Amino acid sequence: MVEGIKSLINRVPDVNMVLINKEGSCFNNLDDARVVLSEIQDPRFQIRIDTDEFLASGEDVVEYTAAIGDRIGEVAIGCGHKFDIEKEYKNENLINDLFVRLKSLNFKGPVIIQKNSLPIEESIDFVREVRGKIQKLIS
Repeated sequence: MVEGIKSLINRVPDVNMVLINKEGSCFNNLDDARVVLSEIQDPRFQIRIDTDEFLASGEDVVEYTAAIGDRIGEVAIGCGHKFDIEKEYKNENLINDLFVRLKSLNFKGPVIIQKNSLPIEESIDFVREVRGKIQKLIS
């Protein structure tokens, strides 16, 4: 896998590669991710931080985020029908701690809010609600 990624990065020099962590993959385990990142030194090779996948795998998302630092390509936060951080995440400080860590790392990449489907008329209100809550977290 490592040689394949290196080859791809060398062939496409102007593109970043962001691999998604999924439960059971080597990118959901911090020790394995450290090994792969140490073997692929190119900063264009990055990992997506997906809160739902980390919770499913039992990995500490804040510790993982701190450990891989500048190799974070994007962050995905899953949510149900309402963007209710306290209900969605049993540890209500988890998302706040994650944003504090991202700010300390000077993360400038995308934060993706993944949502179960909504009727279109509810989507605008949902986006406004999410924007307000995220704004509170980052200020």
